[in-house]
Parts: sequence; C-alpha cells; structure tokens
Amino acid sequence: MQVKSMRFMSLVLSCPVAIFAFAGCSSGSNASSNPITNPPPVAGQTTYSNSALSGTYSISTGIAPETGVVTTAITRIPIAGTLQFDGNGNITGGSIQYPVPGLTGQTRQYSIKGTYSVSSSASGTATLTFTPTGGNTDQTYVPFIPATPFAFTLQAAQQGASVIFAESDGVMNMSIIALKQ
Repeated sequence: MQVKSMRFMSLVLSCPVAIFAFAGCSSGSNASSNPITNPPPVAGQTTYSNSALSGTYSISTGIAPETGVVTTAITRIPIAGTLQFDGNGNITGGSIQYPVPGLTGQTRQYSIKGTYSVSSSASGTATLTFTPTGGNTDQTYVPFIPATPFAFTLQAAQQGASVIFAESDGVMNMSIIALKQ
C-alpha cells in the first residue's frame, strides 16, 4: 500500500499541472472567481472600434524633399504635429509644421482634418486633408503638401494609445506615427 502512495506522490510532484487542477477543485469554490478556469483578459484580446481613438495625439512623419519622387537615397524632412480624434470617426483638428529646405528659418504650417474607421481587429482606414495655414506658402519651393484628401490604412495598438498610418493612395508615400498625449 505504501508503494502505491509513493507512486501517486511521485506523479503529483512530477506534474505541476495536477497540483493546480486540485487547487481549484474545492467543493465550496466559486467558479467565477477561480483564476485558473476564468483568467483575466489578455491585453491583446481587446476589441477595437472608433472609440478606441479619442483625444490628442502627437504625430511625427517625414516627407521627401521632392514630392512624388521615391528613391532609396532620399532624406526625409522631419515633420511634427498633433491630431485630435473625437472617438466617433472624425479627426476634428490637428496641425503640422516643417522647415522649408534651402530657406533657413522658414517653415510651413498646415491644419489637418479628416475621418477614420477602426475595425474590431484594430486595423482601419483614414482620410486626411492638409490645409496650408501659414509660413512660406510659395509652391515653387518643394515639398508642398497638396490640399487634397490623402487615403491611409491605419493600425491602432495599446488600446488606442498609438496609431500607425500608411498612405495608401501613393501621392506622397507618407507614413505617420501617432502617440496619445
């Protein structure tokens, strides 16, 4: 009889899963509070929607010195700004600013408005329109962002704390990183 007991103990000690299974099987346990059979949700299992994007986000991007030209040797002009998401599919405001190449101390500023749609898997689409608001607006100096809507695909992450935009219409080859403030 003692040999059978030792075999059982040996089996339990060599299989930690068995210990956890026994730990959750008391007759008075409440199944809804058992962390083994009802673990808390994992962050990656979040379901997304337009409401995941709400508030002010800092953005950064870069554009080629000559709009529409795409080569591996292009140095991108750094752009920084903000976007405001309303949680209902609208980008209600935002702005960017960047230096004009070759014109020391001169910048261009644009306001941004648009729409977005986020699926339950956190992917989606957006349309952004950049409207010149100040700085050097002389279009003979490139780059100049046209005031036409640009189409983007997007991917939200971290429960909406960050968003990556990739231009999908091929006009300027722009990607944007947005981080919630």
